[in-house]
Amino acid sequence: MKWIALFVALITAVMLAAWPYVYVHRLDRALAASDNGAIREMVDLAAVRDHVRREIGERVDEKLRGEQGSVLGWIQKQVKRLGSRAVDIAIDIEWVHDTLDKRLRDASGQPLRLTAATTYAFYESWDRFLVTIGGDGKPPLHMRWEREGGRWRITALY
Repeated sequence: MKWIALFVALITAVMLAAWPYVYVHRLDRALAASDNGAIREMVDLAAVRDHVRREIGERVDEKLRGEQGSVLGWIQKQVKRLGSRAVDIAIDIEWVHDTLDKRLRDASGQPLRLTAATTYAFYESWDRFLVTIGGDGKPPLHMRWEREGGRWRITALY
């Protein structure tokens, strides 16, 4: 009886460890078929937009370094506000598809499968999974997946 419980625990652990890889494979199939509906189900657009907004805000703060109440501080605030609006307009499922599609091309422009172009895929924590697409002399593209209930969704592309 002890061996059965150990076997069930081992199988459960293997299934839980493989769970996000199943979603990466589903995304790979959706990208190959250009199925934006399936891609939409795997992307938390609000989280992706929030991540881009934070990144824009950090870069603006780093470059401008304006003090509150100063003209430069006001400009800094306005640039961040406009950047936030631009993110809301520009980042949609088509943007996600196009961003991934552009990275999933070899040097001659031929499409690559996500699973073939992935250079790293592993857990950051129990509910976060990171996938990195790299190669061809381009900077890596990272996809952060987070577990939401019973599924995994992309929450950041950077």
